[in-house]
Amino acid sequence: MGIVLSSSNYNVLSNNSARGIHLDTNSNFNEIHQNTLELNLGNGLYIENSENNIIFENIFYKNNEYGIYLDINTNNNKIEWNDIIGNNPSLPGYSQAYDDGSDNSFSNNFWDEWVSPDTNADGIVDDPYAIDGVAINSDPNPIALPSESQSSTIPLSSSSTPATIITTTTQTSSTEERGPGFSGIFVLISVLTFVFLMRVKQKIK
Repeated sequence: MGIVLSSSNYNVLSNNSARGIHLDTNSNFNEIHQNTLELNLGNGLYIENSENNIIFENIFYKNNEYGIYLDINTNNNKIEWNDIIGNNPSLPGYSQAYDDGSDNSFSNNFWDEWVSPDTNADGIVDDPYAIDGVAINSDPNPIALPSESQSSTIPLSSSSTPATIITTTTQTSSTEERGPGFSGIFVLISVLTFVFLMRVKQKIK
């Protein structure tokens, strides 16, 4: 399982790297945030009989079954801004997530096999991403690239479109880098004038 919570409420699971997370019966109001759940022989995240959990900014990578599995009586959970990549490889063409509960919300997740079309280039795939399961759920706003906070670290599967990461910086040149500037030229002219006058004075003597 990796990490298991059973009948546990108001916990935060954050910044872990594990085979998987399992929220067992009556584990409610938990936060699962910025974890990497990968290479599980089953599901990356399995939730059953639990409610009102928030799952965001995690990586679900190459788990043998679903990346996210919401079992029966799993209700009102929010799954947002996760990167879900290469899961459920034995069933190509099927979803990487499963929902057997009710009123669970998927939004703004990256699904590596669902990156186009994005005709208006707003970063949101035009078509919703269908979630397997009796809930007949979907992610109405699947994002076309991995979420920004994780795009530099997540391992992209071969079917993904690699993200291009562009870092912009603002550089301010110093006076030395730009040259002497007006004040430097003024000082230089003053020094040369002083030297010239001293030489003239010496010749007059």
